[in-house]
Amino acid sequence: MLSRLQNPLLILFSLPAILVGLIIHELSHALMADSLGDPTPRMDGRITLNPRAHLDFVGTLMLVFFGFGWARPVRTNPSNFSDRRFGFLWVSLAGPLSNLMIAFVSMGALLIARYRFNVGEGLFMSLMEPMVTINLVLFILNLLPIPPLDGYNVLRTLLPVRNRSTLWKLERYGFVLLIALSFIGVLGMVLSVGVSFFWNIFERFYGFIL
Repeated sequence: MLSRLQNPLLILFSLPAILVGLIIHELSHALMADSLGDPTPRMDGRITLNPRAHLDFVGTLMLVFFGFGWARPVRTNPSNFSDRRFGFLWVSLAGPLSNLMIAFVSMGALLIARYRFNVGEGLFMSLMEPMVTINLVLFILNLLPIPPLDGYNVLRTLLPVRNRSTLWKLERYGFVLLIALSFIGVLGMVLSVGVSFFWNIFERFYGFIL
């Protein structure tokens, strides 16, 4: 966290990745809900790439300076979903998976530039590296089974109805739990290990085809 706060260039080069990651994440939620028959996101003006429709000022600043944050959640009405059983699951997964795809494509662009065109340090590489890392952070963070993250919604959808009441009691403590995990270093460790894991997988995959 200190290195991020002390390095204005790191913040500057991270901004495009943060904006792309948050906007595409929320747009993917909205598009999936819309495709399943729920008009709520469209009525709320969320089927757009306009940053003003998706970004939360405080949540964006948190992500810039502290490594985790949030955007404006997409409002949905699951009763409108054509798939009543798993619709909410697909909507919840759409956001994190979009971040994984952005990270995957960005890693490909980074490695092609490095190994096919011998691009070393420079503006392109300085933008692509955060694009990979930050979108992996958003992917991993949002899949944690802690409210109000997408992973919690996935877990809630998969659990039998009789067991969901226990989870509902935990919803009010979700943000406090995230802050606590961040404060004691557990959240940072999980994100660091996860980013390294997927970074290595991507490098191995592209190593076979480049």
